[in-house]
Amino acid sequence: MFSTPAPEPTEPANVSEASTNAAPIPVRAVLTWDEEPWILHVDGSSNQRGSGAGLILYGPSEVKLEYALLFGFEASNNEAEYEALITGLNLAKEMGTKHLIMCSDSQQVVNQVNGDYETRDSTIAAYLTKAREILPGFNSCFIRQIQRSENAEVDALS
Repeated sequence: MFSTPAPEPTEPANVSEASTNAAPIPVRAVLTWDEEPWILHVDGSSNQRGSGAGLILYGPSEVKLEYALLFGFEASNNEAEYEALITGLNLAKEMGTKHLIMCSDSQQVVNQVNGDYETRDSTIAAYLTKAREILPGFNSCFIRQIQRSENAEVDALS
């Protein structure tokens, strides 16, 4: 089985580095690939017992990397979702991924990354900035919202 250590969860985003008016990275495009894309499913959760996230990165040749992350800090559901996304993006980059499809059941996160929604929350803005800084490292990327039922496997990890 193929295995790689999970990237460390990010520290809570540094709010002073955030810019809510940063130009979005274009993540919608006509997708043509010279090789098979990798697929990243992410989910974050927060409740009375704590917060964490799950991610699954599917690659070519039946590669499947699964990670469950437990945070040592309090996070909202959206913050946990961004933690999963950022960790997954870093993992995909470490794996040499050139083409990435990201899947999340969070309408807010998907639309913020796409540039359709803005955020006024400084912490979320910092997470968004951090995610957008990683995206240019891929030849192509696309994020889409999926139904929770399509995200059940990664939901169980979070």
